[in-house]
Amino acid sequence: MALDLMHQGKEVHLANLSSSALEGLLLEEWVAPDVVVVTPGSAPHQSWFPERTLAQ
Repeated sequence: MALDLMHQGKEVHLANLSSSALEGLLLEEWVAPDVVVVTPGSAPHQSWFPERTLAQ
């Protein structure tokens, strides 16, 4: 569905609830209370961070 919308020229944002420890993320990664932008470089100190894997 997301790819279909992107191919139609729509702007798509994917989101989910996290079960990861988000407290150690950089302050710049927090865009609003309880909202974090996750990139392939997020949380390098965590061995288990499925949101980072999805971003990769």
